[in-house]
Amino acid sequence: MENKSKNTGTEIDLDRLKQAIPIVDLARELGMEIKGHQARCYNSAAHKHNDRRFSLGLDTKRNRYKCFACGEQGSIIDLFMKVKGVETGRAIKELAERAGLKPAGPQTSLRQQGARAEIKQPEASAASREIRGANADTAYSYIYEGLFEICGGLDEESRDYLIGPTRGLNEDTLNYFLLFSVSDYDRVNRQLKEKFKREELEAAGLLNEKGNLIFYQHKVLIPFFSQGRIVYLRGRFLSNGNASTDGAKMLGLKGQTTKRLFNTDRLFSLEPGKKIYICEGEFDTMILEQYGYNAVGILGVENFNPDDMVELFKGKDVVLALDNDEAGERATSKIAKAFLLKGQKVRKKELPEGIKDITDYFLKKSKEDFDALEEQPVEVPGIPKPKPVSEYLEGYCKTLGDGTLDLLGIKTGFAELDKKTSGLDGLIVLGGIAGQGKTSLALQLAFNVCELGTPTIFYSLEMPRRAIFTKILSRLAEVKYSDILLKGRRYLDEARREGNLSGDLLTKEQADKLRMAKDRLINISGRFYLRTRESNEPAINFENVELEINLIKAEHNNADKVLAVVDHLQVFDVGEYKDQIDKESKLITGFKGISERTGATIILISQKNKAGFTSKGLQTIKGSVDIVYLADVVMFLESEEEKNDKGIDNLIADFGGQVLKKMDLVIDKNRYNAPSKIKLDFNGEYSNFTERKD
Repeated sequence: MENKSKNTGTEIDLDRLKQAIPIVDLARELGMEIKGHQARCYNSAAHKHNDRRFSLGLDTKRNRYKCFACGEQGSIIDLFMKVKGVETGRAIKELAERAGLKPAGPQTSLRQQGARAEIKQPEASAASREIRGANADTAYSYIYEGLFEICGGLDEESRDYLIGPTRGLNEDTLNYFLLFSVSDYDRVNRQLKEKFKREELEAAGLLNEKGNLIFYQHKVLIPFFSQGRIVYLRGRFLSNGNASTDGAKMLGLKGQTTKRLFNTDRLFSLEPGKKIYICEGEFDTMILEQYGYNAVGILGVENFNPDDMVELFKGKDVVLALDNDEAGERATSKIAKAFLLKGQKVRKKELPEGIKDITDYFLKKSKEDFDALEEQPVEVPGIPKPKPVSEYLEGYCKTLGDGTLDLLGIKTGFAELDKKTSGLDGLIVLGGIAGQGKTSLALQLAFNVCELGTPTIFYSLEMPRRAIFTKILSRLAEVKYSDILLKGRRYLDEARREGNLSGDLLTKEQADKLRMAKDRLINISGRFYLRTRESNEPAINFENVELEINLIKAEHNNADKVLAVVDHLQVFDVGEYKDQIDKESKLITGFKGISERTGATIILISQKNKAGFTSKGLQTIKGSVDIVYLADVVMFLESEEEKNDKGIDNLIADFGGQVLKKMDLVIDKNRYNAPSKIKLDFNGEYSNFTERKD
């Protein structure tokens, strides 16, 4: 007898195919490493030292291979299957096309030969055939159909079981699905092995370890069709009229994938928008079809392959009708999740209590009852469902002012800045070159905000607490920074004030103003928080910043507004990063997330990059690409010297000799209003900014 494979409705001579392509050429095309007639084994992971000795021998006379280390061997078909990771039918098809072998001719399907088929099966599109995968692999259809012919239909015992009280199928259903049975095992086993070679039967999954037909007790055979050809078989246990067993009730083909659908042709016969049910197993599928519904079956949820199968249902109205138990509920959620992740919504048929599955339902109830059952949406845990705008609109309206508020954000004490920004809100970046007053302005804003009632936390990543306190007192008292460091204890330390104050170097007015400045600092100390990198302080990172903001909110009766200032952005610890671009991206996205989750307003002080000394605009801020998209407000300090395009050395030299300096606070990005400019005077002696009216 000729060794032939029927591939997609045609016969391929396997003996001829196995000799059609030289095995050395095929191994080379498959990308295997070759030395003469030896190759590195594809199973090299099982070898010691990764098969460095090239143990796989290529027999050019017989066109076969064998690995002398692990024992792997076979023809070019086996080599293609193992290296490419495909099933036999796909390997035969691709190799036949590669070799240019012509098929013997078309093969008519069993259903075309006269079996009942009331429902027309239209030709599937090329795209549909491509994604059917295992459901359309007809390489062994001629063997399965040969088994069907040998068996000769259903015996009386099998028919009684199928139309009996536990299954409820009728004759039309049995005929349409072409169920058949192994009525005389010895005869069927003998004739099958006489008709086909053992190699073919093993490849088709029909033989057990002893070389006999696997369907010994699983005698009721259910064929899986694709375009009228049998592509798979499953057997249902039935022994002497008894369908109960402690073992597996269903038995599939040995070595063949179970990740397939039953009644696939029904799926491809439907127009877009038509309803189709997904059931568990063949019998529930057949009973639904019997009552006029479109249905396909899965062979257990573990065999539902979303990567391949969901695409088959595209455009269909999918309803899940799985078993009515905890396992069925879990399966429903898992399959519904797979569909949702592919962008398709599904519903489920909710079976009443006491009904275990679809077959049980129709054994006890009617079609009218089934139609009346509600099809419900499937709740899928772990997938947050996007909400429509309607669910947010009312909440948004409640966030708007009612005419009694001057500002929506945080008041800063700078009238023009408040007007331009409607109050500080969201994520704000304050940039500038070194030594131009960024920290002084941020510290002044933080103090003002806190004095006006908003809890504030200042993260100083470069300056210690001593320097921060001195800057605040110098500005408030208008006493030089150096004088406070050298003489301030005489006026601010209560114990020291009781001693001899002879030799005082501050005027009485300065001393009084310094004490008043300390009192102002004490007055806000309950809502002003200062964090530095000094010893014994917790790490300053994203996790702790978010935690501390939330703790401050809780401490102040769930305050709706909190200000956090980070000085400065580029030295903040982001953990691991690939490069500077990655670091800057993590910085801005990290703080954006904290601002959105906590509702806090965050000011990030940022250095200008080197281009900032000679060019203008957002691109001068380090990390400007992400800042443009994520920051709500971007503003930077610009001096007169900067506007005149002086170099960095000249900028520092000119600035260093001035006590009072004219500057602009340029708001280059403003999510709430148009870009603008605020004129400021900066007193470098006391680190104090005031708005300037020209």
